[in-house]
Amino acid sequence: FISALRNQRSVNNLMAVNNNAGLVLEQMVREIRTGYRFCAADICNGVEDPLIFINHREEIVIYELVGNVVKRNGEALTASNVLVETLSFLTDQDSSKCNPWRITIRLKVSPKEARIADAATDIQTTISSRVFPGEAPGVSADIFRDCRRI
Repeated sequence: FISALRNQRSVNNLMAVNNNAGLVLEQMVREIRTGYRFCAADICNGVEDPLIFINHREEIVIYELVGNVVKRNGEALTASNVLVETLSFLTDQDSSKCNPWRITIRLKVSPKEARIADAATDIQTTISSRVFPGEAPGVSADIFRDCRRI
């Protein structure tokens, strides 16, 4: 009976972690979808883990892993019972600068509870921005003109 109760608690913790990770990922996806001028470790010199971009309100947004917590502009997004082991961003934008950005998010989470800490979940998703680089506010006239021809 005691073993069954422990297993039930472990399953509940795993479900809570996965639900929270899903909510955090959904929040990031919604904001990224309407953002532009993305900068991540693979394309920005001197930047390691964060994803930096401008959202639809023309605010600078930074998503990053601090300790084991996913943060948006310094504010924690993940719950206190969630241990985020890895968070990485990969941005993809062709050399013509006329196709939309694609951002891949990789997230690895597990419960903070020591008994089930080895039960990590890997999550990955790719988002395409709805804002074309040639249409982003402040884009140069040359890029705008070149992208309009395509």
